[in-house]
Amino acid sequence: MSKLKQPVLLLAFGSILMLALFTLLPSTLWPTFPGASSSPISKTTYQLAVYRVASMAFFETTGRWPTSVTELATNSMGLAFIRPSPPLPDGWGRQVVCEPYTTNNGYGRFVSYGRDGRPGGTGADADIEQRFP
Repeated sequence: MSKLKQPVLLLAFGSILMLALFTLLPSTLWPTFPGASSSPISKTTYQLAVYRVASMAFFETTGRWPTSVTELATNSMGLAFIRPSPPLPDGWGRQVVCEPYTTNNGYGRFVSYGRDGRPGGTGADADIEQRFP
């Protein structure tokens, strides 16, 4: 075997082994990062960031901005930009609000009204939003 083929084969074998480990081992065996949180605020912030990215993909595909969160999962084109369908509730179990893009604002946004479910607030009751574009 040539000296060049040996490292390439080792790299390929190592990549396949790592892929198998990540795929086959349960996620509970993998360590969590320090400071990682599963709080409703963290979950909702992450979820809204995913919705923002999905709305940008929706725009790139359709030439228009989505008018609802549901449209990202179920639409007339049969394309799903987020999973699962229907969209998941925020960290407090409420539906995320989609305020469609308007030229007056220059943006649309996805909003969770926080723990209390009302606009405004501070701390855990504060609104969480992601604007698009």
